[in-house]
Amino acid sequence: MKISKWDQSDQSSTQSKIIGAALAAPDQSLDVLLGLMRQTGQTAVYLSGSRLDNDYCFGSSDVGLLLSVLPEDGIKAAKPGYHPESTETYITFQGSLVMECLEAGKVNCVTVCANKPLVLPPGRCHRVRHDDKQPAASLIAKTNLNHQPGVVRCDACHYYTEKTECLLHRSWMEEMRPRVPNGEH
Repeated sequence: MKISKWDQSDQSSTQSKIIGAALAAPDQSLDVLLGLMRQTGQTAVYLSGSRLDNDYCFGSSDVGLLLSVLPEDGIKAAKPGYHPESTETYITFQGSLVMECLEAGKVNCVTVCANKPLVLPPGRCHRVRHDDKQPAASLIAKTNLNHQPGVVRCDACHYYTEKTECLLHRSWMEEMRPRVPNGEH
């Protein structure tokens, strides 16, 4: 697999700057990096992968490593998807998140608490339930980056002929529906 530079140079530059600033901090604190991610709107920062997202990213066709902050990464992480040939491991180290997984045609909700890993095998459709009030930070590892497609979203899903048949897709759509205050219609 060819390692390529990220084509979004403005975000790559921002990520490089915030990682550089965190490394320049007296204690090189991960908390500084996470705070800078939130301040600049960088919802996720790759540390390694098949694409070089910043000047500090290691190219790898074997493993992708990224830091994700919630709720900032919530909209993207809430969209259902699966990795056909990749294992994905979430290690939530600050706060917690709720992962919905499609298993045997049912939605299984798993709360991923701090310092408890969650391993998603290849093909398991999943999504992080979006919560604007629940801050969390996770290290996410993905394997087998050579396989294409890397991720399959609802529009290209082969599990259901109609998206609306999928309970995970329905959960996502319900969550994305605008809420009316005080039960008004």
